Amino acid sequence: LQRWELCRAGYEFSLVEDLFVYHRGIVRFGSECFKKKEIARRINIRRYLPILILFKRRMDLLYPMTRESCAIEDESRLY
Repeated sequence: LQRWELCRAGYEFSLVEDLFVYHRGIVRFGSECFKKKEIARRINIRRYLPILILFKRRMDLLYPMTRESCAIEDESRLY
């Protein structure tokens, strides 16, 4: 969310390396590990979506002129 707020605030920057990339590993579909990860993913989405909606509203209030120029994550891609 920080990079979106910086964009909305008018900052120009380049990401040299994404420090937050992680590897999920290889999980076989239907395995116990897969089921646990899927449950955790769904719980996290339910927590994340209300926060994302509030963040978008705040950005629209603070920086209305940059709404179209700074794309933000679409919630539908999370499902």
